[in-house]
Amino acid sequence: MARQPKKRIQTFAGITPGGLTDVYEIKILICYLLDSIRKPVDQDTLNNIITYDNLVSFLDYSVALSELIDFGNLSLERQEDGSECFVLTDLGQETSRTLRKHVPIAIRERITATALNVLAQMKREREISIETVPVKDGLIVKLAIHDIGSDLMRFELLVPDQEQADIVIRKIKKDPAAFYRNTVEYLVL
Repeated sequence: MARQPKKRIQTFAGITPGGLTDVYEIKILICYLLDSIRKPVDQDTLNNIITYDNLVSFLDYSVALSELIDFGNLSLERQEDGSECFVLTDLGQETSRTLRKHVPIAIRERITATALNVLAQMKREREISIETVPVKDGLIVKLAIHDIGSDLMRFELLVPDQEQADIVIRKIKKDPAAFYRNTVEYLVL
């Protein structure tokens, strides 16, 4: 019996099935994303959001981003804190609102959800600082939960080794608000 040739499925290296491979669609997606979150985003954050689920290749994304800047859809502006962030221009907003239907709704929803998760994680990380300090009998995990003005909480815990320190840090970083709330409830109720 003759061997049947295998059916070839066209794939693009590293791209999730259903992801975008057309620079035109990627440009619309970037405009849509920035229009949806309505806030300036630095390049590292935008890179993380766009490439997180492997919906686009980094190379195609880079080309799309460069073209959006060149054509005036995006501008790179210095923020009050000194960082440079991408800001959607009026042309970029118009592009997003006029052409968003050219990108499948599932991808638009997925990228928006990813953006919200990444931005929420970044906010949580800014609200806390955690460090470990070696001492003769283990490590001290030092935590500060910041607020406007004074810190809400400062906390130190002696743990026997780095493995325990990593567990404590991971649990606190997962939901610092819950850690704070549970500690306060335990102490005052």
